[in-house]
Order: sequence, then C-alpha cells, then structure tokens
Amino acid sequence: MCCCVLRKSLSLTTSLPPTPDVYCFVPQASNREVERDFVRQNAEGAAAKAKAPWEPVEEKQYKNKAEYGKVPKYIQQRKLELAQVAEHKKRMAELEDVPVGMKLVDEEDRLHTLHLLKLAHADTEKELQALPFVVKTNSHIKHKAALEEKLQELEESIKIFSRSTVYVKAD
Repeated sequence: MCCCVLRKSLSLTTSLPPTPDVYCFVPQASNREVERDFVRQNAEGAAAKAKAPWEPVEEKQYKNKAEYGKVPKYIQQRKLELAQVAEHKKRMAELEDVPVGMKLVDEEDRLHTLHLLKLAHADTEKELQALPFVVKTNSHIKHKAALEEKLQELEESIKIFSRSTVYVKAD
C-alpha cells in the first residue's frame, strides 16, 4: 500500500524549479525481507520444540525438618509476654476496684487459706460423726451444737474463699 501525501506547489516564481504535487513514500524492501514468512516460521519452530512428557517433580525437603509444623519460639515467647501483660492489667484493674478499708487477698494466700478451711471442715465433720447417735447429756448437746455451728461457719468461709477475688479488712 502506498502512503501518499499531497503537497501543493509553493513556487510562484519561475526561477525555482517546479515541485511535484504528490510525494509518494514507498518503503524499499530488500529481497531477503520479502521472502521471510514469520507465521510459517513460528509454526515450524513450535512443532520442533514439542513439550517433553510431564514428569512428577519431587516434593521439596522442607517437610523433613524437625521444626516443621511447630510454632516458632519467638511467637511462643510473644504470646507469653502478651498473656503476662494482660494478667498485669487485670490485676491493676482489680486493685483499682478495691473498696475503701479493704485489701485484695493474693491468689496464693487465697488458695492456701481455702485448703486449710477444707481440712478444718473435714476434721470437724469427723469429730461430729464420732459423737454418739443419741446425745443425752447437756455437755454432749452443747458440744454437738458448737460443732454444727463451726461446720456452718467453715462452709460459709469456704464459699467466700472459693471466689476468684476475696477482700479482707485492711489492718
């Protein structure tokens, strides 16, 4: 296809040679480029480079490591730190909520006291069961009433110290 550009003659005087009205730009192709068929050449190249049959690729050996599937230590440490920070914030919030004239019993002290109360309850219950079934004397009646009252107080104390937060009067 010819790419033509129209151009008017600008020469009004006769001293200049006449200029053509139409310039035609046709690229000059060499014989070598005209003979080349790129589509046929690509088709032949693709057929020549046929894919090799598929072979399964061996799985990478990253699964054979001793640490495979385990949580890294730095993540475990970070979780522990975050749990400690959360526990500290919880404790601080509990300390702020302590009523006036009271103090919060430490968890360790609370558990120790609860253990002692349960032991005392078991001992008192054994002592009450050791009394005769029919109590006839006044001293036995008073002793039985005192043991039952002590059991009731111990049960109330156990109920109080079984809670997660226990407040006692400040000294």
